[in-house]
Amino acid sequence: MANKKRFRIRDIFNKYPLLDRLRIETMARLFDKGVTAIDDSYRSTAVISEGAKDYVKAVNMGKKRLEFTDQKSCIFAYYHGQMVVLMALSPRDRMTTLASNSRDGEMIARAADRMGFGLARGSKTHGGMKAGLELMSASKDNRNLLFNVDGPKGPRHVVKDSIIRIAEMSGLPIIPVVCDGRKNWVSNSWDRYTIPFLNTRTIYIFGDPIHVANGISNSERESLREDLSERLAHMYSMLSSFWATV
Repeated sequence: MANKKRFRIRDIFNKYPLLDRLRIETMARLFDKGVTAIDDSYRSTAVISEGAKDYVKAVNMGKKRLEFTDQKSCIFAYYHGQMVVLMALSPRDRMTTLASNSRDGEMIARAADRMGFGLARGSKTHGGMKAGLELMSASKDNRNLLFNVDGPKGPRHVVKDSIIRIAEMSGLPIIPVVCDGRKNWVSNSWDRYTIPFLNTRTIYIFGDPIHVANGISNSERESLREDLSERLAHMYSMLSSFWATV
């Protein structure tokens, strides 16, 4: 007897595109409202390295429009499961984030737009060239670029070389950033997506910049990728020790 096909809710949305668009818009609205509520509830602490102080002038300011004439542009590098760090970055109207062309990417893109971020759409497999050009355009407009280093499908905490190439082409340094809440909700997804509970205290750690020269060799790119990977892993390990001291 043939195996019965397992029922999946996703199949319903595949069959009815209008229902899928409604799902995406509803989730984007809920995500935006939820993030705004979290923005207003978090009690945050930022640990900013000496080298990052030229790039990080304010933390967790929500949608407030801020003007810093002396703030330098960079690429903020973070883990896919810690996209909550985006809430800490300010001012949002100077930030451009990358979202894939998938349905889930569309939901993230709409939410990010509502939150005040600029957008570049594409991934390594779909629309990568277009996304790269949009990121380069944003960098020339003195905007910060936001890049999850192990996305969109993992493996978890494995830094891919894409960010090194973007840094090389744009001329922007990479600032690694990690975050954690005293109490969190953690999903069962591959990235262990983490969201701090409302009214909990959060910690953000910003590391020293990594500068990527133009025209470097493949071995130099790999060395820089490993450097970024090691820095993020070390900073991530520091998060648990922080809660042991406060």
